[in-house]
Amino acid sequence: MHELSIAATILEDVLGFAERQGATRVVRVRLSIGEFTCVQADQLKFCYESVTTDTLLANSQLEIETLPAIVACHSCRYEGPPKYWMDPLVPTLQCPMCGESVEAVQGHECAIKSVQYAA
Repeated sequence: MHELSIAATILEDVLGFAERQGATRVVRVRLSIGEFTCVQADQLKFCYESVTTDTLLANSQLEIETLPAIVACHSCRYEGPPKYWMDPLVPTLQCPMCGESVEAVQGHECAIKSVQYAA
């Protein structure tokens, strides 16, 4: 479950930031998570709530924006959503137009976008 390690990293990064700012508590954390990361938002929120207990982030709101997967094919010049596999849909690195390998242009992101805190 890589959601737990992501939640722990978010805690560490936001806690360091909040302490440098002199925050008394963190109210909200906004994330951008790419579709290729295969991070499950519900599991990440559960892990976040677990690791933030008894910290400046306790009871803070975690908002997750999912960035869609976008690929570029060097063979046919396609750029757009990738070919998906199975159900639930899993993005692949295969061109939906010609079947060749593609390069991921967007969807691998995992970033803290903003932190709202009280001083």
